[in-house]
Amino acid sequence: MAMNTRFTIRPDVIFRALGAEAILLNLDGGLYFGLNEVGTRIWMLLADHDGEGVSQALTREFDVTIDEARADVSSLIGELIDRGLLAPADALR
Repeated sequence: MAMNTRFTIRPDVIFRALGAEAILLNLDGGLYFGLNEVGTRIWMLLADHDGEGVSQALTREFDVTIDEARADVSSLIGELIDRGLLAPADALR
């Protein structure tokens, strides 16, 4: 997936913060998915940024290089898409 892609939360997904961590629930399939602190921050940043924007923000907020941030963002986005929790924004139009 290109880092300049915007993403959207699937309509049947609920997000609940639990301190610095969070849980996602896919109401359609009953799937729970836990996010650590970094995963939660990525999830929140995806509301307003494409993958590259999220990666840039992570380098400012955490002690990571841009390459590490891009790898983490890409990995999490891929997993969220595979689990039906996130989709490219233009796929749900």
